[in-house]
Amino acid sequence: MCSDDRKDKRIKSEMLERLKLETAKELNVNLDKSRGERINARDAGRVGGNMVRKMIRDYERMHE
Repeated sequence: MCSDDRKDKRIKSEMLERLKLETAKELNVNLDKSRGERINARDAGRVGGNMVRKMIRDYERMHE
């Protein structure tokens, strides 16, 4: 894998992580794993579903 490909993959991963944290904060879902807690399936689905909605909305805005 080319170093540019690795860099692009890392950047995309960081962007998704920021989106996940931002979305969880908006939904008052605690993703802090330092206390050994796990996120329940319902909250994980809420965060993931809202992330997808945001990505679709942003895509549609870019392609209007």
